[in-house]
Amino acid sequence: MTQSVHQGPPVACSIQDLAPRLGVSARTLRFYEERGLIQSSRGRGGARHYDPRSADRAARIVTLRRHGLSLDQIQQVVDAGDAAELINTLKAIRDDQAARLADLQGLIAKLSSQLVDCVQLDRG
Repeated sequence: MTQSVHQGPPVACSIQDLAPRLGVSARTLRFYEERGLIQSSRGRGGARHYDPRSADRAARIVTLRRHGLSLDQIQQVVDAGDAAELINTLKAIRDDQAARLADLQGLIAKLSSQLVDCVQLDRG
């Protein structure tokens, strides 16, 4: 989904380093951690540090959020065990989104019809 966040040898990075690299706030990363989506270790003074695996996972989460997935959907995607489970999860999300789109298209059609009726009444 996204390229690896780290470059060179695997090293832990701080929340102050990771957040701007991902284009999110430190608060967003803390929120993802509170939700159990990512994990960090604590350094001196309690500062959060993310290993390369957690940093890559955070990058995937940020990308999925930018694509409009909910945090619950993202949890399902990042927790998928193998390729088959990931494919099934993505298909289910796709199907859910398609159903939501159909509902919205129906609503738009009803609103458009009502708008036409209102315009005709206003002219009449």
